[in-house]
Amino acid sequence: MRILVADDHEVIRRGVRALLAAGKDCEICGEAVDGQDAVEKARQLRPDLIIMDVSMPNLNGLEATRAIRRTLPGTQILILTQHDSQEMMRQALNAGARGFVVKSSVAHDLLNAVEAARRGESFFDSTVVPKVSSSGPADAKTILEREAALEQALRESEERYRALALATDQYVWRADAAGNNVWTSESWQRILGWECGEATGRGWLNFVHPDDRVRVAQKWEESLKAGKEHHSEFRMRTRDGGYRYFDARGVPVRNPDGTVREWIGSNVDITERKRAELEVRASAHRRTMALSAARVGGFVWDPRSGESELTAELQEIFGFETGSAMDKNQERWLAYVHADDRVMVLERMLESASSGNMDFEYRYQHPRLGLRWLYAKGQIRTDEGVNGKSLNGKGSEEKKIYGVVMDVTERKKAEAELKLVHEELEERVHRRTSELRAAEAGLRSLSTRLMQLQDEERRRISRELHDSSGQALAALGMCIAVVAREADKLSERAGRNLTDATRLVRELSQEVRTLSHLLHPPLLDEAGLESALQWFVEGFAQRSGIDVDLDLSPELGRLSKEMEISIFRVVQESLSNVHRHSGSKTAQVRVGRDAQKVTLEIRDQGRGLPMNGKAEPAEPAMPGVGIQGMRERLRQLGGHFDIQSTKGSTIVCVEIPTAEVAPAGKVAQATT
Repeated sequence: MRILVADDHEVIRRGVRALLAAGKDCEICGEAVDGQDAVEKARQLRPDLIIMDVSMPNLNGLEATRAIRRTLPGTQILILTQHDSQEMMRQALNAGARGFVVKSSVAHDLLNAVEAARRGESFFDSTVVPKVSSSGPADAKTILEREAALEQALRESEERYRALALATDQYVWRADAAGNNVWTSESWQRILGWECGEATGRGWLNFVHPDDRVRVAQKWEESLKAGKEHHSEFRMRTRDGGYRYFDARGVPVRNPDGTVREWIGSNVDITERKRAELEVRASAHRRTMALSAARVGGFVWDPRSGESELTAELQEIFGFETGSAMDKNQERWLAYVHADDRVMVLERMLESASSGNMDFEYRYQHPRLGLRWLYAKGQIRTDEGVNGKSLNGKGSEEKKIYGVVMDVTERKKAEAELKLVHEELEERVHRRTSELRAAEAGLRSLSTRLMQLQDEERRRISRELHDSSGQALAALGMCIAVVAREADKLSERAGRNLTDATRLVRELSQEVRTLSHLLHPPLLDEAGLESALQWFVEGFAQRSGIDVDLDLSPELGRLSKEMEISIFRVVQESLSNVHRHSGSKTAQVRVGRDAQKVTLEIRDQGRGLPMNGKAEPAEPAMPGVGIQGMRERLRQLGGHFDIQSTKGSTIVCVEIPTAEVAPAGKVAQATT
């Protein structure tokens, strides 16, 4: 029988050659170093049998098997792999393989598989064939290492967040959903002089000025109740006994379901701004008092004749030479009224003649002082003479406007200054808010990149375990198997040691495979989410003793790489939480798909989550790493994550829109 050996590791190919040398009529006609090479060598050599590895570069063994079976249907293929899962065996059978041998069993099964192929029979490793077996304990070492890696990523993210807070010129804070402060940046101590721990919970209210405390506490409670942005200004006591003004703003950070998860905000020191405002206000008050104490010009104006009577003070305000109190020339005054206001002034004067009230401001070009703002206010009065006769002797009542004119130039300047200050402060607040939002977006981007790096590192470590330790152990098993054939020549003690060595190599190979596959299951790349979930659930049930019911939609198909690994990690983390915390002996996993979304539901019948919704009740009031990690993965895909927990059950519900999903039934090219 002419045999082609395809494996990307030279040590495995040498081991296979050594084992086949003891077989009958076994001729190795060639070797291939990867899947693509195996397809080309098969077309050239046309062997009777191909011994094919699965995890190979360029083209994996399953795809190579399909390609060879299409062009060479008479050539039989025997899968020789590190993967000992039933799902991988099923995938090999679907690809067209005639047999399936696990490398840990190659010493006693390879020749039997070759002989079965010679007879035209199928052969599958007895260690992979489904059978009833007792469940073993969970791999605690793997779980602990996974938790340590996640905790390290969280610590690094927290350190970057603190560094960002220290780089700003205000102190940043974070509160839980109930409004209790859980973290304050070190700038708190730098600005106020108090220890950061004294701001924890509602302790920060103790430092608010007594006159502001009730108002600030009430506004904070209103923001918590409404779930809307908080904004307030108040004074806070410093360690030296003084007070500083702060502009406090806080924004809610929401869960995918819209509820508030926590609050993040900053308190900007606005003491200097407040001092400026108080100074402007005091200046305005002083100007008002000065104007009140100053002389104010008065007038009497006859609307019918246009004649005016001006006081000396008003003549000075207008810039006229002090002389006769009577001024019959209205045109002289109008000539100094600002051209843009002249029409308005005439209209208001005519209106006052009919309404009886005068009240308007206008610009006036003073002959010596330049442009001034003047304010005119008056009311119509009846000018009565003796015995009911008017002063003009005509015996009728004359109605005139009696009023005052004040120079309000300084007030106008103050209003303009206040407007500029207000606009400047609004711009600063807007800029600070934009910086905080940009910082939040940067942190989310960083979180996304950390998860990507974590998955890539899992894949790399898993591959290195497979390519180095796993292959070396497989080769060692082959070497021991060759020695075992001559066990009758060994002493009794050497024979026992050989038996122990064989057992230890087998157990170590199993542990390395388990660790490698839990870090990154190869089925996820080579066969897709459906096969990977079936493999993981079967292994989880064996290790944990929990009976897991897996229900996969027939329409599931292949998804995008990011979506498949996210769904797999959610199932992995959720079942791990079921095993560690719920006490449930059963669990159900449902994966569905329709035209709009992909859905995932993990349910158990355990004790449920604590009231704070965390899987780790003994930890501090910071969101759990596992649950937060799942939420963040799904957020990147635009998905929705929800946990429903009662005393006797916990349900994890996930929805991901199909905009991120490849068409159902379309299987993407798998890579090793």
